[in-house]
Amino acid sequence: MGEGALSDIINPSAKFLKRDWDCSDQALGSGPVPSSDSPEAFLAFSELSDAANSAKTPEGYMNVFQNKKASSQTSSYMGYFSLSTYDTEACAAKCSTTTGCLSFNILFERDPQKVPATACPNPASTTVIKCVLWGTVLSPETATNDGQWRNDFHVVIAGSNGYVRNPSVPKSVPGYTGTFVGTKAVNAPSDCNGRNTYITYKEFSDGAPFDPSRCATACEAETQFNIDHFNSRSICRFFNTYILMKNGVPQAQICSMYNTTWANTPDIISNEGQWRGDDHYRIAYSEIYSNDADPGKPIC
Repeated sequence: MGEGALSDIINPSAKFLKRDWDCSDQALGSGPVPSSDSPEAFLAFSELSDAANSAKTPEGYMNVFQNKKASSQTSSYMGYFSLSTYDTEACAAKCSTTTGCLSFNILFERDPQKVPATACPNPASTTVIKCVLWGTVLSPETATNDGQWRNDFHVVIAGSNGYVRNPSVPKSVPGYTGTFVGTKAVNAPSDCNGRNTYITYKEFSDGAPFDPSRCATACEAETQFNIDHFNSRSICRFFNTYILMKNGVPQAQICSMYNTTWANTPDIISNEGQWRGDDHYRIAYSEIYSNDADPGKPIC
């Protein structure tokens, strides 16, 4: 038996103490670095907060939080890009051209220049400017990621701004006409014959980006099931989809289905959510869609 093999048997962890990537160089960021290289100096660095506070809100977006010392962490993460400058319009362009992107978070992150390890536990820092894309809405309540420790190196975040798309038209769904209605959901009365038009709802909480076409598929499947099993009048002709928020944090995409199309009027689009104990459930990114071929107007 060779000496190396014998050494591994006596001390089997020895060969894992040094990994190939320990202390290896990391890509440098393009952001400014404070003169004192510490997490405290980074968080207090006015150049970062000034950039966040003076950033332009891109056309078609609304600013939902500004100059936070934390980034968003929620469902429907879609990846990030490193930017050369703190450019909200460049980040918005990434979101606008990425299918399913509803929001973005732009921020400065204090990262290590080398992979922290036993031989280099607290390497010099670099400032990375990140553009993070999300397939759901952001809010001040989603900005909770204030960094992490990597060995003795403290990753921290500053100048974090969040933006949500503010669509003038909803996403196109073949066979349906859609309308963006904002922060309220359908609260449908009975039709003119006194019949309840609500059928059921479907919830998507799998972390996939918000997508109204999922509701169209669910609507058509519900219709087929009712025809096959109940010879039912409950044909799904209209749906309302939105992001359900709990205490400001996205929980799920909801699809509420109806057998009749309802108009975008204040008496119909009136459900603003509810309180359940200490928890506040609200509506975000609400859209309504009517079946083009059969909108389901009742005969009165």
